[in-house]
Amino acid sequence: MHIRATARTGASQSDVMEALLHVAVYAGVPRANHAIKLAKATYREMEEAP
Repeated sequence: MHIRATARTGASQSDVMEALLHVAVYAGVPRANHAIKLAKATYREMEEAP
């Protein structure tokens, strides 16, 4: 939900990925890696959607 919303804020995909890397410090690397994986999948879905 939040990844899709960033498309309307002007944040680029690399901006979002960088923010998720910062999450690793607070939430741990495994959780950050999972968030990045979900974000990439969501971006792929958004590119494929008409």
